Amino acid sequence: MLEIGHEGHISISGMKAKLRLNLWWTTMDKDVEYWVDTCKGCRLVRKITPPEPITSTDLPSRVWEMVAVDYLGPLPSGHYLLVIIDYYSRYYEVELTKSPSAENTIKVLSNIIAREGSMETLVCDNGPAFIDKRFTKFLKNHDIQLRHTTPLWPQANGEVERQNRSLLRRLRIAQALKLDWKEELLAYLMAYRTTPHSTTGVPPGNLFRGRVIKTKLPSMKLKIHIDDEAVRDNDRLKKHLTKVYADKKRNAKESDLAPGDKVLVRQKKDNKLSTPFSPEEHTVIWKRGNSVVARSPNGKEVRRNSTYFQRIKERDTNKVGVQEDNDDQDVTETSKDINAEIPTNVSTEAPMDSNVRETPTLSQPSRQKRVHRTPHKYNDFVLGLIMDCIHSNI
Repeated sequence: MLEIGHEGHISISGMKAKLRLNLWWTTMDKDVEYWVDTCKGCRLVRKITPPEPITSTDLPSRVWEMVAVDYLGPLPSGHYLLVIIDYYSRYYEVELTKSPSAENTIKVLSNIIAREGSMETLVCDNGPAFIDKRFTKFLKNHDIQLRHTTPLWPQANGEVERQNRSLLRRLRIAQALKLDWKEELLAYLMAYRTTPHSTTGVPPGNLFRGRVIKTKLPSMKLKIHIDDEAVRDNDRLKKHLTKVYADKKRNAKESDLAPGDKVLVRQKKDNKLSTPFSPEEHTVIWKRGNSVVARSPNGKEVRRNSTYFQRIKERDTNKVGVQEDNDDQDVTETSKDINAEIPTNVSTEAPMDSNVRETPTLSQPSRQKRVHRTPHKYNDFVLGLIMDCIHSNI
Protein backbone atom coordinates (compact mmCIF):
# COMPACT_ATOMS: atom_id res chain seq x y z
CA MET A 1 0.00 0.00 0.00
CA LEU A 2 2.88 2.38 0.77
CA GLU A 3 4.55 1.62 -2.53
CA ILE A 4 1.32 2.20 -4.47
CA GLY A 5 0.55 5.38 -2.51
CA HIS A 6 4.00 6.82 -3.33
CA GLU A 7 3.72 6.27 -7.09
CA GLY A 8 4.70 9.45 -8.88
CA HIS A 9 6.81 10.42 -5.81
CA ILE A 10 3.91 12.10 -4.02
CA SER A 11 4.88 14.30 -1.07
CA ILE A 12 4.31 13.28 2.55
CA SER A 13 1.17 15.38 3.01
CA GLY A 14 -0.25 14.31 -0.35
CA MET A 15 0.48 10.66 0.31
CA LYS A 16 -1.22 10.78 3.71
CA ALA A 17 -4.31 12.43 2.22
CA LYS A 18 -4.44 9.87 -0.60
CA LEU A 19 -4.19 6.84 1.68
CA ARG A 20 -6.71 8.19 4.19
CA LEU A 21 -9.43 8.07 1.53
CA ASN A 22 -9.59 4.26 1.71
CA LEU A 23 -7.06 2.96 4.25
CA TRP A 24 -6.09 3.22 7.86
CA TRP A 25 -3.70 1.44 10.22
CA THR A 26 -2.23 2.38 13.54
CA THR A 27 1.20 3.60 12.36
CA MET A 28 0.17 4.93 8.96
CA ASP A 29 1.42 8.51 9.43
CA LYS A 30 4.78 7.36 10.77
CA ASP A 31 5.18 4.80 8.00
CA VAL A 32 4.37 7.33 5.29
CA GLU A 33 7.01 9.75 6.62
CA TYR A 34 9.57 6.95 6.83
CA TRP A 35 8.74 5.71 3.31
CA VAL A 36 9.19 9.12 1.69
CA ASP A 37 12.30 9.87 3.76
CA THR A 38 13.98 6.69 2.51
CA CYS A 39 12.94 7.02 -1.14
CA LYS A 40 16.03 6.94 -3.39
CA GLY A 41 14.48 9.35 -5.87
CA CYS A 42 13.09 11.88 -3.40
CA ARG A 43 16.37 12.28 -1.53
CA LEU A 44 18.10 13.47 -4.74
CA VAL A 45 15.80 16.51 -4.98
CA ARG A 46 15.55 17.24 -1.27
CA LYS A 47 16.09 20.73 0.08
CA ILE A 48 19.66 21.86 0.67
CA THR A 49 20.96 21.06 4.15
CA PRO A 50 20.81 24.16 6.39
CA PRO A 51 24.21 25.57 7.39
CA GLU A 52 25.80 25.05 10.76
CA PRO A 53 26.02 27.90 13.29
CA ILE A 54 28.78 30.41 12.59
CA THR A 55 32.13 29.71 14.19
CA SER A 56 33.80 33.09 14.69
CA THR A 57 37.55 33.43 14.22
CA ASP A 58 39.37 34.45 17.38
CA LEU A 59 41.15 37.79 17.18
CA PRO A 60 44.93 37.27 16.72
CA SER A 61 47.21 38.35 19.53
CA ARG A 62 48.94 41.07 17.49
CA VAL A 63 49.18 42.84 14.15
CA TRP A 64 50.33 40.86 11.09
CA GLU A 65 50.00 37.50 12.84
CA MET A 66 47.21 36.10 10.62
CA VAL A 67 46.72 37.50 7.13
CA ALA A 68 44.18 36.63 4.45
CA VAL A 69 44.72 36.95 0.70
CA ASP A 70 42.35 36.69 -2.27
CA TYR A 71 42.00 37.79 -5.89
CA LEU A 72 39.27 40.09 -7.19
CA GLY A 73 38.70 40.23 -10.94
CA PRO A 74 39.08 40.28 -13.79
CA LEU A 75 38.19 43.95 -14.27
CA PRO A 76 37.17 45.44 -17.66
CA SER A 77 40.75 46.70 -18.05
CA GLY A 78 42.06 43.15 -17.72
CA HIS A 79 43.61 43.76 -14.28
CA TYR A 80 43.21 41.67 -11.15
CA LEU A 81 43.28 43.02 -7.61
CA LEU A 82 45.26 41.05 -5.03
CA VAL A 83 43.76 41.92 -1.63
CA ILE A 84 45.85 41.27 1.49
CA ILE A 85 44.13 41.95 4.83
CA ASP A 86 45.35 41.77 8.42
CA TYR A 87 42.87 39.97 10.68
CA TYR A 88 43.78 41.95 13.80
CA SER A 89 43.57 45.55 12.55
CA ARG A 90 41.42 44.98 9.42
CA TYR A 91 44.03 46.99 7.51
CA TYR A 92 44.50 45.79 3.95
CA GLU A 93 46.69 46.34 0.92
CA VAL A 94 45.53 46.18 -2.70
CA GLU A 95 47.96 45.41 -5.51
CA LEU A 96 47.30 45.37 -9.27
CA THR A 97 48.37 42.38 -11.35
CA LYS A 98 47.92 41.39 -14.98
CA SER A 99 47.10 37.77 -14.18
CA PRO A 100 46.34 35.76 -11.01
CA SER A 101 49.33 33.46 -11.53
CA ALA A 102 51.56 32.03 -8.84
CA GLU A 103 54.53 33.99 -10.22
CA ASN A 104 52.77 37.37 -9.93
CA THR A 105 51.43 36.45 -6.48
CA ILE A 106 54.94 35.67 -5.26
CA LYS A 107 56.26 39.01 -6.60
CA VAL A 108 53.57 41.01 -4.81
CA LEU A 109 53.96 39.15 -1.51
CA SER A 110 57.77 39.49 -1.71
CA ASN A 111 57.45 43.29 -1.81
CA ILE A 112 54.97 43.32 1.07
CA ILE A 113 57.06 40.94 3.19
CA ALA A 114 60.14 43.08 2.57
CA ARG A 115 58.22 46.08 3.91
CA GLU A 116 56.10 44.58 6.70
CA GLY A 117 57.89 41.32 7.53
CA SER A 118 56.62 37.75 7.33
CA MET A 119 53.22 36.88 8.70
CA GLU A 120 52.77 33.71 10.76
CA THR A 121 49.68 32.35 9.00
CA LEU A 122 48.36 33.03 5.52
CA VAL A 123 44.70 32.13 4.83
CA CYS A 124 43.56 31.69 1.24
CA ASP A 125 41.13 29.74 -0.92
CA ASN A 126 41.94 26.93 -3.34
CA GLY A 127 42.64 29.08 -6.40
CA PRO A 128 45.23 27.91 -8.95
CA ALA A 129 47.83 30.39 -7.73
CA PHE A 130 47.50 29.35 -4.07
CA ILE A 131 47.82 25.61 -4.65
CA ASP A 132 50.82 25.94 -6.97
CA LYS A 133 53.97 24.17 -5.73
CA ARG A 134 56.05 27.32 -6.31
CA PHE A 135 53.75 29.31 -4.03
CA THR A 136 53.84 26.73 -1.23
CA LYS A 137 57.62 26.54 -1.53
CA PHE A 138 57.87 30.34 -1.29
CA LEU A 139 55.84 30.38 1.93
CA LYS A 140 57.87 27.53 3.38
CA ASN A 141 61.11 29.44 2.74
CA HIS A 142 59.68 32.39 4.72
CA ASP A 143 58.41 30.13 7.52
CA ILE A 144 54.77 31.04 6.83
CA GLN A 145 52.02 28.56 7.64
CA LEU A 146 49.54 28.13 4.79
CA ARG A 147 45.89 27.44 5.57
CA HIS A 148 43.40 26.66 2.81
CA THR A 149 39.69 27.24 3.36
CA THR A 150 36.99 24.70 2.52
CA PRO A 151 36.45 24.51 -1.29
CA LEU A 152 33.35 26.27 -2.66
CA TRP A 153 32.73 27.94 0.72
CA PRO A 154 33.96 31.58 0.58
CA GLN A 155 32.39 32.31 3.99
CA ALA A 156 35.35 30.50 5.54
CA ASN A 157 37.50 33.49 4.52
CA GLY A 158 34.79 36.01 5.26
CA GLU A 159 36.98 38.96 6.20
CA VAL A 160 38.66 39.29 2.81
CA GLU A 161 35.42 38.45 0.98
CA ARG A 162 33.71 41.31 2.80
CA GLN A 163 36.43 43.76 1.74
CA ASN A 164 36.20 42.52 -1.85
CA ARG A 165 32.54 43.44 -1.85
CA SER A 166 33.32 46.95 -0.59
CA LEU A 167 36.04 47.41 -3.22
CA LEU A 168 33.74 46.21 -5.98
CA ARG A 169 31.08 48.75 -5.01
CA ARG A 170 33.55 51.66 -5.33
CA LEU A 171 34.82 50.38 -8.67
CA ARG A 172 31.26 50.19 -9.98
CA ILE A 173 30.64 53.78 -8.89
CA ALA A 174 33.77 54.92 -10.74
CA GLN A 175 32.66 52.99 -13.82
CA ALA A 176 29.17 54.49 -13.75
CA LEU A 177 30.44 58.08 -13.28
CA LYS A 178 33.20 57.59 -15.90
CA LEU A 179 35.99 58.35 -13.41
CA ASP A 180 39.52 57.00 -13.23
CA TRP A 181 38.98 53.84 -11.22
CA LYS A 182 42.62 53.70 -10.05
CA GLU A 183 42.43 57.14 -8.47
CA GLU A 184 39.05 56.34 -6.94
CA LEU A 185 40.49 53.14 -5.51
CA LEU A 186 43.30 55.05 -3.80
CA ALA A 187 40.82 57.60 -2.43
CA TYR A 188 38.70 54.82 -0.97
CA LEU A 189 41.69 53.09 0.62
CA MET A 190 42.71 56.35 2.30
CA ALA A 191 39.17 56.91 3.58
CA TYR A 192 38.83 53.33 4.82
CA ARG A 193 42.14 53.27 6.66
CA THR A 194 41.34 56.48 8.56
CA THR A 195 37.73 55.65 9.48
CA PRO A 196 36.97 53.85 12.78
CA HIS A 197 36.13 50.23 12.02
CA SER A 198 32.66 49.05 13.02
CA THR A 199 34.09 46.01 14.84
CA THR A 200 37.25 47.24 16.57
CA GLY A 201 36.19 50.88 16.99
CA VAL A 202 39.65 52.06 15.86
CA PRO A 203 40.76 53.19 12.37
CA PRO A 204 42.55 50.26 10.69
CA GLY A 205 45.48 52.45 9.66
CA ASN A 206 46.04 53.71 13.20
CA LEU A 207 45.82 50.22 14.66
CA PHE A 208 48.16 48.73 12.06
CA ARG A 209 50.77 51.49 11.99
CA GLY A 210 50.57 52.42 15.66
CA ARG A 211 50.19 56.11 14.84
CA VAL A 212 47.51 58.56 13.75
CA ILE A 213 47.40 58.85 9.97
CA LYS A 214 47.07 62.48 8.85
CA THR A 215 44.12 63.34 6.62
CA LYS A 216 42.62 66.49 5.06
CA LEU A 217 40.45 66.95 8.13
CA PRO A 218 41.81 69.10 10.98
CA SER A 219 43.23 67.00 13.79
CA MET A 220 44.96 67.41 17.12
CA LYS A 221 48.54 66.20 17.45
CA LEU A 222 48.03 63.61 20.14
CA LYS A 223 49.89 60.41 20.86
CA ILE A 224 47.89 57.37 19.98
CA HIS A 225 47.03 54.89 22.70
CA ILE A 226 45.79 51.48 21.56
CA ASP A 227 43.70 49.74 24.20
CA ASP A 228 44.03 46.09 23.18
CA GLU A 229 41.44 44.97 25.73
CA ALA A 230 38.84 47.41 24.40
CA VAL A 231 39.56 46.28 20.83
CA ARG A 232 39.02 42.66 21.81
CA ASP A 233 35.82 43.44 23.69
CA ASN A 234 34.39 45.29 20.69
CA ASP A 235 35.46 42.53 18.34
CA ARG A 236 33.91 39.83 20.54
CA LEU A 237 30.63 41.73 20.93
CA LYS A 238 30.22 42.49 17.22
CA LYS A 239 30.98 38.92 16.23
CA HIS A 240 28.50 37.59 18.77
CA LEU A 241 25.71 39.87 17.51
CA THR A 242 26.49 38.93 13.92
CA LYS A 243 26.46 35.24 14.79
CA VAL A 244 23.09 35.43 16.57
CA TYR A 245 21.49 37.34 13.70
CA ALA A 246 22.97 35.18 10.92
CA ASP A 247 22.22 31.85 12.64
CA LYS A 248 18.59 32.84 13.14
CA LYS A 249 18.17 34.15 9.60
CA ARG A 250 19.72 31.05 7.99
CA ASN A 251 17.98 28.56 10.34
CA ALA A 252 21.40 27.19 11.23
CA LYS A 253 21.68 23.97 13.19
CA GLU A 254 24.46 21.61 14.19
CA SER A 255 25.31 18.81 11.77
CA ASP A 256 25.37 15.27 13.17
CA LEU A 257 27.44 13.76 10.36
CA ALA A 258 30.04 11.28 11.58
CA PRO A 259 32.75 9.15 9.96
CA GLY A 260 31.24 6.11 8.28
CA ASP A 261 27.94 7.77 7.33
CA LYS A 262 26.69 7.25 3.79
CA VAL A 263 25.96 10.62 2.14
CA LEU A 264 25.04 12.28 -1.13
CA VAL A 265 27.07 15.27 -2.35
CA ARG A 266 25.56 18.40 -3.86
CA GLN A 267 26.44 18.73 -7.52
CA LYS A 268 26.65 21.57 -10.00
CA LYS A 269 23.40 22.37 -11.77
CA ASP A 270 23.97 21.90 -15.51
CA ASN A 271 20.37 22.30 -16.69
CA LYS A 272 16.79 22.53 -15.48
CA LEU A 273 16.56 18.77 -14.91
CA SER A 274 19.74 18.47 -12.88
CA THR A 275 19.10 17.19 -9.34
CA PRO A 276 20.61 19.11 -6.41
CA PHE A 277 22.43 15.98 -5.22
CA SER A 278 24.47 13.46 -7.17
CA PRO A 279 23.14 9.86 -7.06
CA GLU A 280 26.65 8.54 -6.34
CA GLU A 281 26.99 7.46 -2.72
CA HIS A 282 29.95 8.71 -0.68
CA THR A 283 31.31 7.72 2.72
CA VAL A 284 32.31 10.32 5.30
CA ILE A 285 36.02 10.01 6.16
CA TRP A 286 36.39 12.80 8.71
CA LYS A 287 34.68 15.95 9.93
CA ARG A 288 36.43 18.93 11.45
CA GLY A 289 34.22 21.85 12.41
CA ASN A 290 31.88 22.38 9.46
CA SER A 291 34.36 20.94 6.95
CA VAL A 292 33.67 17.37 5.81
CA VAL A 293 35.69 14.98 3.64
CA ALA A 294 33.85 12.13 1.89
CA ARG A 295 35.15 9.36 -0.37
CA SER A 296 33.39 8.00 -3.46
CA PRO A 297 33.32 4.27 -4.37
CA ASN A 298 36.19 4.82 -6.85
CA GLY A 299 38.39 6.34 -4.10
CA LYS A 300 38.05 10.03 -5.01
CA GLU A 301 37.88 12.31 -1.96
CA VAL A 302 35.73 15.43 -1.84
CA ARG A 303 36.09 18.19 0.76
CA ARG A 304 33.11 20.45 1.21
CA ASN A 305 31.11 22.31 3.82
CA SER A 306 28.55 20.21 5.69
CA THR A 307 25.71 21.91 3.75
CA TYR A 308 26.90 20.06 0.63
CA PHE A 309 26.09 16.65 2.12
CA GLN A 310 22.84 14.79 2.69
CA ARG A 311 22.77 11.67 4.85
CA ILE A 312 21.37 8.54 3.18
CA LYS A 313 18.68 6.69 5.11
CA GLU A 314 18.40 3.11 3.95
CA ARG A 315 14.90 1.61 3.88
CA ASP A 316 14.17 -1.29 6.22
CA THR A 317 10.75 -2.83 5.52
CA ASN A 318 10.79 -4.51 8.93
CA LYS A 319 10.27 -1.08 10.52
CA VAL A 320 7.02 -0.49 8.64
CA GLY A 321 3.88 -1.18 10.68
CA VAL A 322 5.73 -1.50 13.99
CA GLN A 323 4.03 0.38 16.79
CA GLU A 324 6.43 1.82 19.34
CA ASP A 325 4.29 2.14 22.44
CA ASN A 326 6.10 1.61 25.73
CA ASP A 327 3.55 3.32 27.95
CA ASP A 328 2.37 0.08 29.61
CA GLN A 329 5.92 -1.07 30.17
CA ASP A 330 6.91 2.29 31.66
CA VAL A 331 3.92 2.24 34.01
CA THR A 332 4.77 -1.30 35.16
CA GLU A 333 8.41 -0.40 35.74
CA THR A 334 7.38 2.75 37.60
CA SER A 335 5.04 0.71 39.77
CA LYS A 336 7.82 -1.72 40.61
CA ASP A 337 10.19 1.14 41.49
CA ILE A 338 7.62 2.79 43.75
CA ASN A 339 6.81 -0.45 45.55
CA ALA A 340 10.49 -1.18 45.98
CA GLU A 341 10.97 2.08 47.88
CA ILE A 342 8.24 1.25 50.47
CA PRO A 343 9.56 -0.62 53.52
CA THR A 344 7.81 -3.92 54.26
CA ASN A 345 7.24 -3.08 57.91
CA VAL A 346 5.36 0.15 57.17
CA SER A 347 1.64 -0.02 56.53
CA THR A 348 0.33 1.83 53.50
CA GLU A 349 -3.28 1.82 54.72
CA ALA A 350 -4.90 5.16 55.58
CA PRO A 351 -5.96 5.76 59.22
CA MET A 352 -9.60 5.14 60.06
CA ASP A 353 -10.61 8.76 60.37
CA SER A 354 -13.79 10.20 58.88
CA ASN A 355 -12.02 13.51 58.15
CA VAL A 356 -9.35 11.84 56.06
CA ARG A 357 -10.29 11.11 52.44
CA GLU A 358 -9.38 7.77 51.02
CA THR A 359 -6.47 7.94 48.57
CA PRO A 360 -5.30 5.31 46.11
CA THR A 361 -2.36 3.20 47.26
CA LEU A 362 1.06 3.74 45.77
CA SER A 363 1.11 0.18 44.46
CA GLN A 364 -1.69 0.93 42.00
CA PRO A 365 -0.70 3.92 39.87
CA SER A 366 -3.27 4.97 37.32
CA ARG A 367 -2.96 6.75 34.00
CA GLN A 368 -4.17 10.27 33.64
CA LYS A 369 -7.51 10.25 31.87
CA ARG A 370 -7.95 12.05 28.60
CA VAL A 371 -9.54 15.49 28.84
CA HIS A 372 -12.31 16.02 26.30
CA ARG A 373 -12.40 19.52 24.85
CA THR A 374 -14.75 20.98 22.31
CA PRO A 375 -12.97 22.05 19.08
CA HIS A 376 -12.72 25.81 18.65
CA LYS A 377 -14.68 25.71 15.41
CA TYR A 378 -17.70 24.39 17.40
CA ASN A 379 -17.75 27.23 19.89
CA ASP A 380 -21.41 27.98 19.14
CA PHE A 381 -23.41 28.12 22.44
CA VAL A 382 -26.08 25.57 21.55
CA LEU A 383 -23.67 23.13 19.96
CA GLY A 384 -21.26 23.57 22.83
CA LEU A 385 -24.03 22.72 25.30
CA ILE A 386 -24.90 19.56 23.37
CA MET A 387 -21.26 18.50 23.22
CA ASP A 388 -20.86 19.07 26.95
CA CYS A 389 -23.89 16.88 27.59
CA ILE A 390 -22.46 14.14 25.40
CA HIS A 391 -19.11 14.28 27.19
CA SER A 392 -20.87 14.19 30.55
CA ASN A 393 -22.90 11.12 29.46
CA ILE A 394 -26.19 13.02 30.02
